[in-house]
Amino acid sequence: MPLRAELPGARAFANMAPVKAPETNPERSGVVIERGVVLIGAERISFGRNVYLGHETVLEAGSSGSIHIDDDTWVGQRCVLRTEGRLHVGPAVGVGPFVQIEGDVHVEADVDIGVATRIIGPSVIGRGAQIGAGAEVRGVVAPYAVVAGTPARVLRFRP
Repeated sequence: MPLRAELPGARAFANMAPVKAPETNPERSGVVIERGVVLIGAERISFGRNVYLGHETVLEAGSSGSIHIDDDTWVGQRCVLRTEGRLHVGPAVGVGPFVQIEGDVHVEADVDIGVATRIIGPSVIGRGAQIGAGAEVRGVVAPYAVVAGTPARVLRFRP
């Protein structure tokens, strides 16, 4: 099987299915994939509209895993999103640079994830939550909670 990637700047691996470029795939309009992004298991990775993947980000859906990044979501450079299960990033989520998300993780809408945060599944990040830079999150983060630290703890709740 020839190595091939139709997404601008994406590196391909032998186990990747070809993915059409956003401009020729109307259901994925507005998807921007920067230079050096790696998609492993691309046939099990899906995007909503207006998604941005920063430089050198790695998305790895293992043989039994799937990754979905929903509408209006920004993923910073050098992030790693990896799962053998299901990893879902909801709409209008901001993921800072150098973030690691691993395992079965569900990130609900309107969440902000700070620089160099680590989220280890199984985890659920509630709607509107904010996760401070460098935090390590395991388990459930309540909706509108502001968390920080290693391990992450609730500092307050957003109005």
